[in-house]
Amino acid sequence: MTENKGDSEQEPEPGILLVLFDINGSRDENNNNENSDSQNLLENPNRIIKEFFSNHQILNLETKQIKPSELLYKFKVDLYDSSLFQMIVINNLSFIHEISLEADGFLIFLNLEDEKTEDKLAYLIKFMTDSCCSGEKKINFVGLYKNEILPQFKKKDLENYFGEHNLNFDYYEIKYNDNEKKHNCLYESTNKKKTNKNKEENKEHKEHKEHNLQEVIEKVTIDTYENKMSVIYIPDKKKFIKKKEKNNDNSNSRCIII
Repeated sequence: MTENKGDSEQEPEPGILLVLFDINGSRDENNNNENSDSQNLLENPNRIIKEFFSNHQILNLETKQIKPSELLYKFKVDLYDSSLFQMIVINNLSFIHEISLEADGFLIFLNLEDEKTEDKLAYLIKFMTDSCCSGEKKINFVGLYKNEILPQFKKKDLENYFGEHNLNFDYYEIKYNDNEKKHNCLYESTNKKKTNKNKEENKEHKEHKEHNLQEVIEKVTIDTYENKMSVIYIPDKKKFIKKKEKNNDNSNSRCIII
C-alpha cells in the first residue's frame, strides 16, 4: 500500500466530512472498479447515496468527481451556522486517500447475503486501521439484506468482530427496500410551510421503533455533526444548540437531517 500525496485536488472545506468506503472497491491502484454491474450491488454506496438525495429535496446539493475513485457530495443547511456537509464515496482501497485523513466519521455498507463479505470486510478493516482510523473517529457499519441473513453475519457476531478489532463503531442492521417510502425530512427542516400531510408523516416517523435505511443515513450524519460541533439537535425547535444549552428535551426523533 503506497500513499499518493496530492491525489485529491481539493482540501475539505469547514464543516463535517463523512467518508463512505466502497467495500467492493478495487485493490488495484490503477483500477477503480466502478462499473454498471457494481452499481447494482445491494451495498453499493454510490447508488445508496443517490437514492438518499433523490428522496430529500436539497436545492443546493453539489456533486464533484474529484478523481475517478473519489466522488464528493456537498450541501449547506441553515439549521445552526450554515455549515457545509460533505460526503465522499471512495471506491479504490489500494492506497491512502489524503482526503479520508480529514474525515469526521465513516459510513460502510455491508451485504449480509453475500459470502464474500467476510473477506471484503477483513480487508477493508485492515485498510482503514492502517491508513486513516486511529480509533477516535466513529465507523458506522450498515448491514443490508433483502431476504435472509447468512448465519455468519448475525448482528451479535459482527458486533463482537468489530469489538475484537478495537473499533469505535456503531452497527445497524437494515432490511433493504428499494421501494422505501420517500420522505422529505431535509426539506421539512428548512421549509417553514408545512402541510397536514407533512405533519402526519413526521408523526409516523417518530413512532417507528426501528430506523429504515434513509433514517440511518440521516442519523449518522447528524451524530457526526453533533460530535464535532459539540451541539445537539432539538427536533421540536428544528435547530441545533450548544450542548451546554440543552434543555430537558427527551425526544428521540431523528428524522431531522441536515
